[in-house]
Amino acid sequence: MLDNEVLLSIIVTVYNRECFLNRCLDSILMQFNDNVEGVEVIVVDDGSTDNSKEIIKQYEYKFSKNITTLFKNNGGVSDARNYGLNIANGKYVWFIDSDDYITKNCVHNILSMLDHSNVDYFYFNANIVNSDGDIIGRFEHGMKASSCQVFEFSYSDIKRNFSKHMVWLRIYKRSFIGQLRFPVGVTHEDIYFDLMLLGLKPHIHYIDDYYYYHYFDNPISITNTMNVEKFRHVLKIYSYIIEEFESNVKLNNNLTDCKLIALDGIFNRMLYLTTVKHQTVEERIIFNEYARNIINIYNTLGVYNTPQLFGVNKYVYVLICNNFIKIAYFIIKMTNFIKNIIERKK
Repeated sequence: MLDNEVLLSIIVTVYNRECFLNRCLDSILMQFNDNVEGVEVIVVDDGSTDNSKEIIKQYEYKFSKNITTLFKNNGGVSDARNYGLNIANGKYVWFIDSDDYITKNCVHNILSMLDHSNVDYFYFNANIVNSDGDIIGRFEHGMKASSCQVFEFSYSDIKRNFSKHMVWLRIYKRSFIGQLRFPVGVTHEDIYFDLMLLGLKPHIHYIDDYYYYHYFDNPISITNTMNVEKFRHVLKIYSYIIEEFESNVKLNNNLTDCKLIALDGIFNRMLYLTTVKHQTVEERIIFNEYARNIINIYNTLGVYNTPQLFGVNKYVYVLICNNFIKIAYFIIKMTNFIKNIIERKK
């Protein structure tokens, strides 16, 4: 690394996170105690209405050499990340959520690796913690640590090793990102950003260390927070991705794999939606219509005859294909009921 070169830009987006912000920023700034150089921290406040702005200003005053702050009107996490990305100077970029935090000394280890390799896409594992800081789960890729290698985009590899697209589990080369930005106005923006970059076949490097702590206080809530509106956002995100793969010459060869990935992602969220408690009749009607429309589109690929698709969920998918939606509902609910009994007995 050359003198005064910024090797890593850490972008922290903040919206009403006064309860977690100190923990997050402390975990980042303590890295500088290890004589870490070549790192800039960009904190983007997305129009917070709590005490987050004041906390950020305190850190800006205390660590003026290390922190760049931006205060903007609320535009959502995608807009805030794009703001940070637009002013970043680092060779690499790491997006960190303000209610999460990172492992002590991890930046030193990451910089050592990045400085001696030609990596476009660096990824690692994360612990899931509750409000007390207890580890309640993990995000693991299930792979052995690897040297730098070219990623070959395929449905099977994405399904096996890259099914989680959270950008805080990655560090991206800024030149590889190029003009790509997060889509504004929709949720599930990480899926778009990560799949677009994977489609460009980056040089990737995986390390099986845990460098990140993701705050998630209630793991069960994911099924209870999925609703029709969020499902619409999922459909939008995957439609954006497919459009890009259709129109971009660099991505077009992987269009069929892209559609399989989209179908798999949409289908899994359809399963979540069927398990939502207190689902209204209107929501069920909308869900059924979405299900039929998606099936009609993707049946042109003949993918529901693909043996490896979805594993055991394939059978539920076939039921939905043939409009046996009530039976599919019943199977899903019975499966979840049995799983809950097994979990309680453990």
